[in-house]
Amino acid sequence: MKKRNGFVSNSSSSSFVIIGYKIKSLEDIFKKLNPSKYEEIVKEAEEDAWEINDIIYDYVHRNGLVDGLKFLTDGYGDSDYIGHIVSEEKDYQLSNNELSGQDIIKIMEDVKNKAGMEEMPSLIAGSRGC
Repeated sequence: MKKRNGFVSNSSSSSFVIIGYKIKSLEDIFKKLNPSKYEEIVKEAEEDAWEINDIIYDYVHRNGLVDGLKFLTDGYGDSDYIGHIVSEEKDYQLSNNELSGQDIIKIMEDVKNKAGMEEMPSLIAGSRGC
C-alpha cells in the first residue's frame, strides 16, 4: 500500500490570459460603467450591501460587464479582473490564440476606452479556483 505524505488537495484551478485591469471592487467599476443598471439593482436590493454585491456578481457573470468586457475572478476573493480574454483553459489546456502586435494594441485601446480608464491595460496571465 502506498502512503502519500505532504499536501493533498481535491481543489482544481484553470488558467487564463487577459488584456485588462486588476480591479479592487466589482461594485465600483460596475457603478462607473453601468450607472442606470446599478441604480436599478440598488432599488431591487433595498440598499442591502450584500444583496447588491450578489446581484451585480450574478448579472456580470451572465451578461458581461459592458459590451466586450469580461469579468474574471480568481475564485478566492484575492484578485478580480476586467478586460478581453485572450485565452482560457478548457479541457485542461489553454485555448490556442495567436495575435499580432497590431491586434494586441487594438485590443488594448478598445479595452481602455470601454473601461473608461486613463492608463493602458496590462497583459495578465493567472489562474483561478474552480
